[in-house]
Amino acid sequence: MIDVADLDLLCEDIQTKGISITNPESIKVKFLFNLFSKTLPWQNSYLNFFEGVPLQIGFQQMKNQKTREYMGKYMVPNATENNIEGINRIKISGNFSNNDFELLKKVFDVVLITENSLHVRLQHSQDIIFEKAMEYNVLVSLKRKENKLKEENCWIENTKVCFE
Repeated sequence: MIDVADLDLLCEDIQTKGISITNPESIKVKFLFNLFSKTLPWQNSYLNFFEGVPLQIGFQQMKNQKTREYMGKYMVPNATENNIEGINRIKISGNFSNNDFELLKKVFDVVLITENSLHVRLQHSQDIIFEKAMEYNVLVSLKRKENKLKEENCWIENTKVCFE
């Protein structure tokens, strides 16, 4: 999921480029035998899955800044005490098709293109790198103040989380 300021505008822009994206929609959670429901305070839209990689990109917009600040208290469970300030870079390696790369070049405004990779620059100095490779894996590089953790790296299935 990629946080955006204006999801409606983004979807309109993507659709004018001839790219399929779902309409913005809020998630509704039902509970207590479907007697009650709660609509979550954000909307999501999704691109189609890539052809060669089991991955889908989604975009998300919070309802408003007040809700973002309120949710922020609960959505960062142990990052602060472990000195994690956020994500620097995500590198996704896999069997991306040429169509996958063409889609990414249309979706993102700022893309650095090499023969086997696309480098996307996001806000807050964050990067996503899409790299053609035989094996699918994801590398998530985190920002931190200082290292207080015993482990430098952690693998969760095909995703490696590490510190820079």
